[in-house]
Amino acid sequence: MHAAEGMGLHRLLAEPEVRLYLSDDQTLDVSRVIELVERSVVNFRERGIGLWTVRDSFTGSRAGLVGFAEFSVPGILELMYAMSPRFWGRGIATEVARFAMERGFASGLSEIHASTDEPNRASRRVLARLGFHEVDRKPADPPVTIWPQLYFVARAAGRLATRDST
Repeated sequence: MHAAEGMGLHRLLAEPEVRLYLSDDQTLDVSRVIELVERSVVNFRERGIGLWTVRDSFTGSRAGLVGFAEFSVPGILELMYAMSPRFWGRGIATEVARFAMERGFASGLSEIHASTDEPNRASRRVLARLGFHEVDRKPADPPVTIWPQLYFVARAAGRLATRDST
């Protein structure tokens, strides 16, 4: 099961528009994507949160993913989302990220971390809609990162006001 889910996720993450900012335009190795899925299973078991597949409600096809993974800082679960370009511009990333955040706060997180590449304006807009605030930035560190990295936090205490304002 993990291998099959990993292969589907690999196809999504290999789409040029998705990988541009998510993995600094590098196609992740299939084994690394399968590890991501396997780690998500462990995170669900241990923490009650992980990665969810986002599916088109009409066709059932994979639209993207959302949830939590160790992404840019080892040991820190970050909000992560990726949508296939054919689903961009519809507010789906914001909707599914809000769902994941609610699950994260319900699981006991008092704050949620996220990061994005500085030129990824679309992701920065999603994070702003969700009530994230920039807390740090780091310059590009080739070959690890090719763009400056922005780090964000959203705290559980501010959720009701933020949600009402979007």
